[in-house]
Parts: sequence; structure tokens; C-alpha cells
Amino acid sequence: MFERLAVGFSKKEIMYRALIKTRKLGFVLSNLGYSNTVKLALNSLLSLNHYYVLKKNLNSKDFEKETRSKNIVITKLDDNDLNEIIRMIKSMDAIERKEVVSRVLFYRSGFKNCYVAKTIENEIAYIQWLIYPSENSIIKKHFQKRFYLLEEFQVMIENAFTFPKFRGLGIMPVVTKELMKRARERGYKSAISYIRKDNIISLNEFMRLNFKITELLKEYKFLGVVKRNL
Repeated sequence: MFERLAVGFSKKEIMYRALIKTRKLGFVLSNLGYSNTVKLALNSLLSLNHYYVLKKNLNSKDFEKETRSKNIVITKLDDNDLNEIIRMIKSMDAIERKEVVSRVLFYRSGFKNCYVAKTIENEIAYIQWLIYPSENSIIKKHFQKRFYLLEEFQVMIENAFTFPKFRGLGIMPVVTKELMKRARERGYKSAISYIRKDNIISLNEFMRLNFKITELLKEYKFLGVVKRNL
């Protein structure tokens, strides 16, 4: 009787999904604490946000302009970096904890092309994702209500975060431009990004990099389900 359940998953699949959700909840609780986790859950019950969709042609001539170096080294995130980021969480305030926890979960969902910017003293200053069309299966599985599937020669720049100590140093445009250059060198022709309407700093930085706003999306959160009007 348990071979296939009505929802379309086997008993084994449902148990596995429940285990993943339990581990995720445990990670969130251990890093945000009970009260902040409850606030996060309550916010997920019902809310409305707005996100801009921004796009950029990677063949534009502005790549010829050099971006001023910030004395940072950009590398792909590894297990040691991830563990260091998790260790740093409890030294942050509640809002910053939530932001970093969401990015750790984003990484664990399957998007492994995450890059870190480190200082010459090897301190992690910044993280950001470069997502390729080959990862559309992850979008379909976990984020089909938040992101458009990527076109054949398109990449997504997503989930940038500057650690508090390094804010105001202009790291975001340096790393964003470097990741786009790497994508262009691999033959990709355009980039897309989603930025919340009230995130003025990020919007301004992306506009300076010649991203163009193409759409405004509403994001609904209802009973823990997140959906944008794609």
C-alpha cells in the first residue's frame, strides 16, 4: 500500500524529504535561535515583496574599462570556507545571521558555483554565486517559483553578501564584474539578476555596471511557500 502515495512520492522519498527538512530546521535553529526562527516563520506566513529583474549584455564594451583593485583574491568556495562562514554566523546580529543562513542553505540546495573574495590576510569579505544553464535542474527542483530558467547562453548572478567588516569598500562591483568576465570567456552572452526593490545599494551598483531593469516581480509568501509572478 505504500509503493506510491497520492502525492506522487514513494514512502522512501517522503521520509528522505522529511529528514532533509529536519536537518535544515536544526541548522536554522542552531544559528538563529528559537525567537528569530519563530519570527522568520511568521514572516513566511504572509508577506509581499517586490524584486527587479535586471539583465546585461556580456558583449558590451564596458568590460574594457578596468575596475579598481580592492586587494582581494577571488576563489571558488570550498569546504573550509563554508565551515568558516558558518563559524562566523554567531558573531553577527539577527538580520545578518538570517542573511548568511539563507546563503548556506542556498549552497546546500545544489548551487556549488559560489565564489568568495578574501583579503590578503585570508579573511572572507564577500560571497556571490555564478549560476549556469546546466544548473536549471536545481532551479526546477527548488526555485522554479522564484527564478526563470536560464537560456542557453545566459548566466545568473545571485545572492551576493558583503560581510559587515568589509562594507563600504566597493567590493561588490569588483567581484560581480570578474564573475561576468569569467562567464563571457566561456562563451556566455548575457547575465540576469534579481534584486529586491528596497535594496538600493545593490541596485545602484548593478546599474553602474550597465545592468538594465527589464521587469518588476511581486513575491508572495504564504504559509511558507514563496512564489514570484514569473
